[in-house]
Amino acid sequence: MIKTDSVNERNVNWCRNQLCSVSVFSDKHIVFNGVFSDNIIMNKKLISVCIFAVLLFPLFARPFSSDSPVRLHWSAGTSAVIYEDSNLSSFNHSLISDGFVRFVLSGDVGLSFILDNNLRFITGAAFCYDSYVKNTSYASYLDYAGFGGIRVYPGLAGFNFGVDYVTGQRANLVNIQQDDSAAAYSDSLNAYALTSWGNGYRFTLEYDFSVDTTGYAPVTGVSWRRVPRGGATDNIISIYFRLARK
Repeated sequence: MIKTDSVNERNVNWCRNQLCSVSVFSDKHIVFNGVFSDNIIMNKKLISVCIFAVLLFPLFARPFSSDSPVRLHWSAGTSAVIYEDSNLSSFNHSLISDGFVRFVLSGDVGLSFILDNNLRFITGAAFCYDSYVKNTSYASYLDYAGFGGIRVYPGLAGFNFGVDYVTGQRANLVNIQQDDSAAAYSDSLNAYALTSWGNGYRFTLEYDFSVDTTGYAPVTGVSWRRVPRGGATDNIISIYFRLARK
């Protein structure tokens, strides 16, 4: 028969020896403190490197031939993120009031299939990295999603519009020092937790300068992505730039 008390005692001693603590909010949300804080900062840097790598990869990838109906695309830009979760929204406002600096980076990468001159099918992955930073304190939200949809060119030169089906989730990375007034709000967040997967949509408006040219040309656009997060919804309004080839 297994002695559960001795097993638990060994687990507790191991945690003490590692100088860490684990707080469980639910079966899906775990907060790590103590010795893991340095690793978290490293993970944050790694996430940033991965994001830039995804954006730059298509520049070095071998392009499809000009006769191919398939196009590799990527975009980079910034976004205005509106969180309908009142607790999260209040927390973020308190960070700004406490002197935190906010920056938002967003983009996507994927494939475009030219069905005819007026219609394209598009699929890929999108992300939005929303971060508040002050000294060694930070609150970062990494939203990532897969999407699939259509782009319609109605015959107005390079103007096009589209709608996508989107599915994804958000990761919360929070490390607030106790000397910040915003620290009182950090306990209400499930730090280092993943939201539930949500199914939403994205609307886009673009102008594609490659329509009347050969080779690569810029595309500018705006989009609105709305994804439920289990009881609340995230709205991501983006302005972006990408390169396209006719």
